[in-house]
Parts: sequence; structure tokens; C-alpha cells
Amino acid sequence: MAANHEEHLQATRFLNPLRDSQRNLERLVDDGRVLVRVGDLRQLLEPYLGEEHTAREFAELAKRGGYNIDDDGQVPIKLIRDCEFLLSGILGRASARLVMAMSLERRRLDVDNILALLDDASEAIQYSRAVLEAAIENLVQGVGVFDEELKLICRNERFHDLLLLPPHLTKMGTNLEDILRHIARRGEFGPGDVDDIVNQRLDAYRRMEDDVYIRERPDGTVLEILTRPIPGLGVVASYHDITEKVRAERTLKLTNAILEKKVLERTQELQATNAALRAAQREAERANRSKTRFFAAASHDLLQPLNAARLFVSSLADRERGDEDKELMQRAEASLAAVDDLLNTLLDITRLDAGVMPINLREVALDEVLEPLAAEFRALAERKKLKLTYVPTSLMVRTDPKLLRRVVANFLANAVRYTEDGRILLGCRQQQGRVVLQVGDTGIGIAPNRVSEVFMEFKRLESAEKLAHGQGLGLAIVQRIANSLNHELKLASIPGRGTMMSILLPMVEKTKAPAPAMDLGRMSGPGRSLKNLPLIFIDDEPDIRKALSGLLERWGVKVQVCATPQEVLSLFRNGKGTPLLVADFFLSDPMDGLQLIAACRAEMPALKALLITAHRDDDVMQRAQDLHVTVIHKPVRPAALRAALSHVA
Repeated sequence: MAANHEEHLQATRFLNPLRDSQRNLERLVDDGRVLVRVGDLRQLLEPYLGEEHTAREFAELAKRGGYNIDDDGQVPIKLIRDCEFLLSGILGRASARLVMAMSLERRRLDVDNILALLDDASEAIQYSRAVLEAAIENLVQGVGVFDEELKLICRNERFHDLLLLPPHLTKMGTNLEDILRHIARRGEFGPGDVDDIVNQRLDAYRRMEDDVYIRERPDGTVLEILTRPIPGLGVVASYHDITEKVRAERTLKLTNAILEKKVLERTQELQATNAALRAAQREAERANRSKTRFFAAASHDLLQPLNAARLFVSSLADRERGDEDKELMQRAEASLAAVDDLLNTLLDITRLDAGVMPINLREVALDEVLEPLAAEFRALAERKKLKLTYVPTSLMVRTDPKLLRRVVANFLANAVRYTEDGRILLGCRQQQGRVVLQVGDTGIGIAPNRVSEVFMEFKRLESAEKLAHGQGLGLAIVQRIANSLNHELKLASIPGRGTMMSILLPMVEKTKAPAPAMDLGRMSGPGRSLKNLPLIFIDDEPDIRKALSGLLERWGVKVQVCATPQEVLSLFRNGKGTPLLVADFFLSDPMDGLQLIAACRAEMPALKALLITAHRDDDVMQRAQDLHVTVIHKPVRPAALRAALSHVA
């Protein structure tokens, strides 16, 4: 009973002052009778927080609450609450309130108040220490705190585990020197005198500076060690096991090195492959150029005799002969025309494959291309009692008119050739911004599994072979032309019912159509009379000179024949030149036909000229265009030559 009474008295002595101080503080705050200044609060906190810490806290409070923290300033009520909160972190809430109340009332603490304050402060300190120790123990790092004399004053269990220290070296008060010496003797600091190593390490600690270093043990464990001074207390050292991190970094570094090596090897392989491909491409381009040069040369050599033969046959055909001779002349001319067509087709394939076929994309009125073709092939269709229908169109497209004419002519030729009875339709329709140009027939058709074969060189289907002869190159040329123009080809066919060939062209808005270019291949009829037309003709081949001059003379042309450029220039320089010059391009002389024409125009600026050539190069055609010279390609068709002379003269 007496014991309980004593405990009650002790509790009363502890609690009563706290209740009184709380009531007094609330009363003072509520009545607004707080008479202390900011400087008084600052002096109250400094013994507990320290002068520097107190200054920082007051500055932060002033910034956050907008207070005036001059020492003589009136104390805001909220600042009192904030200061009480700061003290409670050190003394505990009850003790902080007691100290604040006594200070604000400017009263001294009696014994009971002091005991209550000390008990509460002790409890707060013990609680803070417990929290601190728990926090340190739960760190993954090992932590050791050494005082200014470098004696151990605090550490966690991880400190013992990571440093592998015996128990007597982890007791409080152990010298850092003993710990370092133990580690040095294990060889963890590397080779060298133990005393020297220990002294170097101690000097680093005594400097009380921040330091970070990595230590790798003989067993492969890697520790990251951080030392940091604690002002007025000593130094704290933390030890972090980064073995896995270092191992991962080394693995990554090794992997990167391996990858870099593989990338380098692969890059070298690719470079070698690319170099080989470039070499192969250069070789292919060289071979292509060689092939193009060969065919260009071959075309001249092949077409020269063919040209002469056609001219001779044409001359013979103009003479009065019997029916049997006329038939022979017609067959000879047809055979030469077939050879001419075959050679030109092979040359076109070569130019298309080499990418040197001249392409002139422009806006084209389709009717200007299709209407003459329809008229031309309608006559052929009527011979086989077929009906060819053309649906006129006003659509315009962007294409090369000459190459498009070649494609459509092939479509129509095949339709006439492989249709025995029925009809052929030529027309266009719009489809999603494009024009679909189509030629349909009611011919023999093509089996679905044989469609791809018709675009192969020299490939003719058995059913087609029975109806007509041919080389099997027409659609191969068409395919290459379409690819060069970036036009899409389509073929739809049903055996026994017919075929529909289509080419898709980019449509353009209708504008005023440009004037059509002169197409010598389409000129027909006698045209203007050539009687008494004066001209000079030059060719280095005697057979060509003889054949062409004979043909011109039968047309009534007054022709002067020359074999060399010097003869022609001499005529013009001596005032004996004619208004028209017909020149072969290749003259077995440093001067070619175009250069000769330019030189003659220096003597006669109004000179008109025709150029005869087997060359179809862009360069030759451009030079001729620049000089406004009409070009006729070998082998020369008499009708085309006559039409050109009529046009130029």
C-alpha cells in the first residue's frame, strides 16, 4: 500500500508540471501575452540544436512561413509552435512544451520540473538511440564510427561480417590501427611492409577528408570503402560489398569486347563483300559497256550491207518487170524487212537491258498515238476479214509516245496475227488516276499456266506457231519498254475465247496537246515531188553510194555523190554547195557526219541536212537535235527516205 502511494506521488510530481505548463502555454498563446523576442527563442534552441543548426532552421522557417527572424522582432504564434516541434525531436514533446512554457513565462524550473525534464529527455534520447542503432543494423553496408583518437565507438554487425574481424577487434574502444594491422597481415592491402601500409592508412584517416576507394581481396571479394569526417566527433567508414556489381561490369565489358570483335569481323566481312560486289558491278558495267559498244559497232557493220541490199532491191522494184520478177522482188524485200526487224529488235533489247534506250517522257494525247495505229492495223485486219474497232479518247497521259506506239503496235500485231475470226477492240478507260489502255481480241487465247512464257525471248507457244511465224521477241521488248517507262503490264486470257492486253499509264489533266513530232516510220504516200531537187550525198561505202544515188536519180533528184568530207567541204567553199546535204554519220574520217554538217553551215548557214546512221545513242540524237538535223536510221526504208526529203525540202 505504501509502495503504491509512493509511485502515485512520483507520477503526480512528473505529470502536474507538464499539465500546468501546457495550460499556461495555451493560455499565453490564446491571450496574446507572449512577450519574448525572436532572439530569445534562438537562444533557447541553440544549447539543444547547436548554433549553426539553429541558424539554418530559423532561415528555413522564415522562408516557409514568411517570418521576420530579426532578434528584436515580435514572435509570431506559429513560430513558437515550430520551435516547440524542433525541441520535441530532442527532448520529447512533453519536455519541449515544458521548456517552451517556462521560457515564455520567464520562470525558472523547480526540482520537480527538472526531474520531469530529465526523465523525458532521457527517454527521448534512448528512443533516438534505439532508432539509430536499428537503422544502422539494417544497412547492407558495414558501418564503423571512430572518434578523434581513431577508437571504435559504434559499428553494426555487417561491419564485422564484411571485414572478417575476430571478436576482440570489434569491441568498442578498439584502435583503428589494430584493425588495419590485422587486415594488412592477411595481405588485403597488397605486398609491402605491414607497418608502412598501416601508417599510410592511418594518415589518410587522420586527415579527416572524404575518400572513396575500391579494395579487392585475394578471394575475389570487392569492397567499396567510403570514409567521411564527422565534425567534432571523428570519422565514419562504410564498407559495401560490390562483388556482384564488379563481376557484372567485367562480364559486360568482356561481352562488349567479344561483340566489338564480332562486329569488327562482320564489318570487315561486309566490307570485303561490298568491295567484291563493287568490283563485280564494275565488271558487269564494263561488260555492259563492251556489249553496247559491240552491238553499236555490229549494228553498223550488219546494217551497212543490209542497207545496201534494201536500196538495190528497191531500185529493182521500181523498174518495169514481169509478174514473176515482181513477186521475187517482193519476197526479197519482205525477207530483208524481216532481217531488218530482227536486227533492230535485238539492238533494242540490248539498249533496254543496258539502260541506254533514249526515253522522252512528256504529256501525250492518246488519240494522236492510237488513231493512226488503228488505221494502219485496220487494213491488215480487213485482209483477214476481222473487224478492228477503235474507241476514240480525249485522255492525256505522261509517257514516251514513240515507245508507247511500239507497245500498242505489238499488241495489235499479235491480235491480228492470232485471231482467225471475230473482232479486235482498241480503247482506254480511267482507273484510280491512271489510264488503262487495252487491246482485246477473240483469238486463240493462252492457257493460264503458259502466260508467263509469252514474255520470254524466242519463246513461242505451239498454238501460236501454227497460225503465224515469228521470232518470239515482241512481248519481250514490250516488257522491257514497260519496265523502262515504269508502266504496269497486264495480260488476261481464256483459251479459245481471246486475250486482253493492258498497259497502265499515268493520267494527266487535259491541256493543249503539243504538236506531234515527225515520225518518219508513219509517213506514207508520194508527198512532194523530188524532181530536180539538188543535194549532195556522202557515204564512205561504195555500195551504199551506188545504191542510194541510183534510187535518188530514179526519183528525179539531182544528186552529187562524195566519198570524203574533204570533197564536200571543197564544193561548199568553192560556191558549188547545194541547199540540202544527206550525210552518213560514220565516214571513216576524224570528222563525222554531224561535224561535217556544222562545217558546211559555216559556209552556207541556211543549209538543210539529213543524217543517216545505225547509231541510236543519246549523244548522237542530242547532237542532231541541237543542229536541227533530221535523223534516218539504217537500214533505210525508201518510203521513209522519200518522206523525209519531201518534208525537209
